Amino acid sequence: MNGTIAEPRLRRQLLTTASAAVLCASLCSPVAASDTDNPIVWIEVGAQYDRTTGSGGVFAPSFTTPWSNAVFEAPQRVEHMPPFSFGGDASLTFQPEQSDWVFTGAVRFGRSSAHRLLHQQSALPPTDLVPSYPTLAQQHPSFAQYNIPIEKFAETHANVRNSYAILDFQAGKDMGLGMAGSSSVLSIGVRFAQFTAKSDGTIYARPKFDITYTKLGAFRVPLKYFHDYSASDQIGHDFHGIGPSLAWKASAPLIRTAQDAGISFDWGLNGAVLFGRQKVEGHHQTTNTQYIPYYFNQHRPPHAGYVSVYHHHYIIARSRTVTVPNLGGFAGLTFRYAEAKLSVGYRADFFFGAMDDGIDSVKRETTGFYGPFATVSVGLGG
Repeated sequence: MNGTIAEPRLRRQLLTTASAAVLCASLCSPVAASDTDNPIVWIEVGAQYDRTTGSGGVFAPSFTTPWSNAVFEAPQRVEHMPPFSFGGDASLTFQPEQSDWVFTGAVRFGRSSAHRLLHQQSALPPTDLVPSYPTLAQQHPSFAQYNIPIEKFAETHANVRNSYAILDFQAGKDMGLGMAGSSSVLSIGVRFAQFTAKSDGTIYARPKFDITYTKLGAFRVPLKYFHDYSASDQIGHDFHGIGPSLAWKASAPLIRTAQDAGISFDWGLNGAVLFGRQKVEGHHQTTNTQYIPYYFNQHRPPHAGYVSVYHHHYIIARSRTVTVPNLGGFAGLTFRYAEAKLSVGYRADFFFGAMDDGIDSVKRETTGFYGPFATVSVGLGG
């Protein structure tokens, strides 16, 4: 009878031990559930902070050329596009169950703007009145100097802004890297890109004075000659193109734990050839007005006062078809837990000769975006 009772107890103990062993193995096993139950859809959103290049030219009237060697700083510094832009990106990736094919649609966009003012001013020193009778200057010290109330100045207002948008549609196949949990997706597809840069500004300047003298009784009276300059511009640069693309994205696990948690190293390369159009549209104008003083005697020059020297106005409207090669890449780390991922890294994209940065003539420049990024992904289905 004791043997009959002991046998069921032994069976229960063996079953309990075996169940506990299986449970521990399932919790501690390095084989993640994603190996057999991977989400079929990944939704990803993120942000990036990019350094930008080649996104718009500057307006440089001829009268500002000598400023860099004089007392005033050239105004082109405040007319440049912002060197950085902030933007976002989003993508949708679909991989059917039991399939190595991966389909992706992605968008990336960014923008930046700046409103700047550069004001420079220089007061003229007092101008000597040289009397013909020295004793008069000694008796009336106020006659010894003459202050010209007009000062030299230069003022520039500039409003600049740019934006970009990149769309990708790709179909790829996961070739693998020969290690568990790794991936190597080679994709082909279509890329669309659009870049815009707009600027408008005004420049007012009186950068130089010339002083001459005329005799008035016992005194020499200083007479001022100067030029007042003004300029304004409103110009837009644009590129949009579409073409075939090729991309390679790979991922290798660095740390793997249970429950689909781990850290992986990701990297990739991309290239495209875009066929599109460059456009530059807008206008600018420049005015030069000279001031000729009135003499204090009867011998006044003709056309005394403000006299127009020139007024130039130009309309810009050019468009051309271009072929733009595109190369880029990225590298980063991905932290995964269950069906969620956080990725951080650095990426770059360069579009060679994409923008016409010139004002009055064509000047093709490479447009580039490079900087850190961060994305969050959520998996669905599977």
